[in-house]
Amino acid sequence: MIKTAIKILALSTLLTACSHTLSLSVQAAERVTGTIVGIQPVYSTRYENVPELVCNNVHVPLTNNANVLQGAIIGGIIGNSLRGGSKVRNRNTGAIIGAFIGANQSSGNNATRVENRCQTVNRRNSYQVIEKYWLDIRVHGTTIRRSIYANNNRPNVRIGQHIDVMVNYSIN
Repeated sequence: MIKTAIKILALSTLLTACSHTLSLSVQAAERVTGTIVGIQPVYSTRYENVPELVCNNVHVPLTNNANVLQGAIIGGIIGNSLRGGSKVRNRNTGAIIGAFIGANQSSGNNATRVENRCQTVNRRNSYQVIEKYWLDIRVHGTTIRRSIYANNNRPNVRIGQHIDVMVNYSIN
């Protein structure tokens, strides 16, 4: 018995001396059963472009093409009756001036009509989705935290449920 105690003392002295010169590290992993004590969702933001039809009422000036045509005809007749220069040139110049005067007369009355104009615009919508869950698991009196991915925005576990987890130990 004394010999065994001396051997143990010598071995512990040797290990103590070696541990100062060598860094001993022991790592182990073990599968244990724990109890779920908390579940916390983790949200992420997703974005999508949604096309939307936007319509507005717009005031559009009225154009009366009849006034332009009448002005061109009257201007052409007046230009044709002018003396001096080429009759064709006078007639064309008169038609242009008459058309311009006729167009100004049609827009001079500031008549407008209301027109509904539509365009498609993209609206960026954001929404929250549950990406994963943090599980608080009680194992041997200690609470550890693990994450699981969300399955259709619902966890596959519940509080109080027993679950197998892999626990890593490290002794330095």
